Amino acid sequence: MNDLHGLLFAYRADANLGELTRPRNTCSLPFGGRYRLIDFMLSNYVNAGISDVGIIVHQNYQSLLDHLGSGKDWDLSRKHGGLRILPPFSYARRGGDYRGPMDALAGVSDYLNNIRQDYVILGRGDVALNLPVADVFQQHLDSGADVTVVCTPTLRGAPRSSEYVEVSESGRITDLSIHPIAAGAFVGALVSILLVYGLSRSGGAVTPVRLILVGVAVSAMFQAFTNYLVYTAPDDAAVREATFWMLGGLGSAKWEDLPLLELILPPLFLVLMALARPLNAMLMGDSSAVTLGVDLDRVRGVLILSSALLTASAVAGSGCIGFVGLVIPHLVRSVVGPDHRRLIPLSALCGAVFMIWMDVGARLAVRPEEIPVGIITAFIGAPLFLWMIRVRRYEF
Repeated sequence: MNDLHGLLFAYRADANLGELTRPRNTCSLPFGGRYRLIDFMLSNYVNAGISDVGIIVHQNYQSLLDHLGSGKDWDLSRKHGGLRILPPFSYARRGGDYRGPMDALAGVSDYLNNIRQDYVILGRGDVALNLPVADVFQQHLDSGADVTVVCTPTLRGAPRSSEYVEVSESGRITDLSIHPIAAGAFVGALVSILLVYGLSRSGGAVTPVRLILVGVAVSAMFQAFTNYLVYTAPDDAAVREATFWMLGGLGSAKWEDLPLLELILPPLFLVLMALARPLNAMLMGDSSAVTLGVDLDRVRGVLILSSALLTASAVAGSGCIGFVGLVIPHLVRSVVGPDHRRLIPLSALCGAVFMIWMDVGARLAVRPEEIPVGIITAFIGAPLFLWMIRVRRYEF
């Protein structure tokens, strides 16, 4: 099959595998005591007659090199073509890991521009499956399509790390979603918070009691909808993933989620710091704040919108983790005082440190399993919150 060039993505190292992938990437993990994960897709390529294969690597690939060698075991040790390891030469100026397959392809763009085949097959080296590559390639030629995607009719992996395609009756892809759960969680959280704020307005003002009551009702409505989706899910893996995500945790967080946080967090932090003085004035009561020139409706509107965006981005990245934003700021305030110029940045810092240690505890409590972080924060945060109210008679 001289018209087809094979590429394997071998740059991923799954952090959830702990010590197994610390010195190596996921593709070089042993399988069955005899093979490595990359052997499956590499054998699929060779069995289809592909004689040129490029392995895209990035970091910690020494173990993979030791296993592959020159490619002789797959009849890929050749003077021209054969097996080639592709470090990110053209991306040497960039630090960190590849952010996804397209980023990895950009890292080997010089290599792609010089291959002699007309067609390229892209595959992941960390999956174990028997793929009839020759049949797939022939179907691609017969269809005349620009791109052919191999997928399963039902979910076979973690929903949050999966890609979803919508296929017409003729087999053509009509829609493609990349990691839609994070985006859906962000939109859902943002819509729910804005809905609560909109329904809480009465006569142009928002009262605390009305805000709480509407929040309880909207939360129950969205929870019922979520439970319905979980109940009707066709795949057990999807149910487990959704349940883990609803309980909250950092185990499924990915580097691909960072662009969203980088876009939202810095400007919103600056907005909150700009509101520090008006918030300090509001501590003395609405009448005093108005006397000092604070526009209460405007400040509250900006504050609620900023809180909605921050909460939505946090939920999209880690799921629903409770009591952190409820307890940590009040503990910090009891130490540094009510001045929001110090309270806001210190609350963010202490909340981040608290989450790091909670995540460590979640990973170590019942090793090798991982407890959702939301469970631990609820176990610690709820009693602590009650202690602040009852024992210390803390006033909010």
